[in-house]
Amino acid sequence: MILVTGATGRIGGRVVHALTEAGAPVRARFAELSPQELRAELLTGHPPAVADAMIDVLAAATGTTAPILPGVRQATGRPPHAYAEWAARNAGRFR
Repeated sequence: MILVTGATGRIGGRVVHALTEAGAPVRARFAELSPQELRAELLTGHPPAVADAMIDVLAAATGTTAPILPGVRQATGRPPHAYAEWAARNAGRFR
């Protein structure tokens, strides 16, 4: 699992939506999984205790945005851009 955020802390379905709104022909899709479905998926590569801990972390974060960290500014010297801006600039790369 890769956590992707932009300057607005968007994650998951919001990221996929930003790409499709920008015209990118996204072949992947975002689907909400129930805790039971997620646990079954996680158990294919993680022990039960790890799967349960991951679900607990995700449940605690439900309805929140990801933290906006200073890494982009520290690495590039520029402020981060909103994901929708990046998607609009790069939609052609997905065609």
